[in-house]
Amino acid sequence: MIEEITPVPVHVKSSDVSLTPVVPPARRKASTFHTVLLSLTNPIQDLLSQQADRCEAYVIQYGDADIVICHSQADANRVSGDPDYSKGVAGAIIAKGFMMPVPVRTTDRVFVTANSAALAATAQSVGSVAGAGSASAPGAGGNIVTVAAASLPAGTYSVSVVAYIDGTIVPATDDDNMRLNPLGTRLAVGATAVGSGPYTVVLNGAQNLQVVAIAAASGAAVYHAQITATPLGASSGAIKVGVVEILYAKD
Repeated sequence: MIEEITPVPVHVKSSDVSLTPVVPPARRKASTFHTVLLSLTNPIQDLLSQQADRCEAYVIQYGDADIVICHSQADANRVSGDPDYSKGVAGAIIAKGFMMPVPVRTTDRVFVTANSAALAATAQSVGSVAGAGSASAPGAGGNIVTVAAASLPAGTYSVSVVAYIDGTIVPATDDDNMRLNPLGTRLAVGATAVGSGPYTVVLNGAQNLQVVAIAAASGAAVYHAQITATPLGASSGAIKVGVVEILYAKD
């Protein structure tokens, strides 16, 4: 049987101990922001220093490639030198497609890296792609130069063309008789080399860039063209990682 106990009221008139609850003063918080770059020459970076006043931090993946956050430089070294994670992953992978801020709640030092395959792919994906070619008396739709889809990953490009015609030219037939595909844009071209563009072209990864003859050329004309395609928004071969730190202010 459980006996019910009735509380006894007590009135304290005075005490050596304060009876007023002590509320600690609110501490002001401050934020810091920075971005680190990972590359083939600098594959490991300090993401967060050891910081006793840190409340939390957020890591932002820019979508360049998978990244891995590690608690030690030794673990980061092992990850960065492993092209396929065959040695295991001594850290947390933040996938390329995961674009949400990732909270990191620690006061300890944190490193970030990417494996060698991701770093190499990022370095190779950046830079202009060019091609040049010529065709003697091309027929209607005849190819003059092609930059193959294999060299053009899906994305948005700034595309410029330099073209001219030599040989025996029939102006009524040959002038302006070239087109940039897949845009279908007619190019202003004649006996003098002329630059056209830049044009903004969105490619799906399976499309070539081509300059073709619109109509059949005259019998002794030679068509020349060069295409240069530069990816828009490309980094300089580096994987970007953003960090927001929230710290207790020191004032």
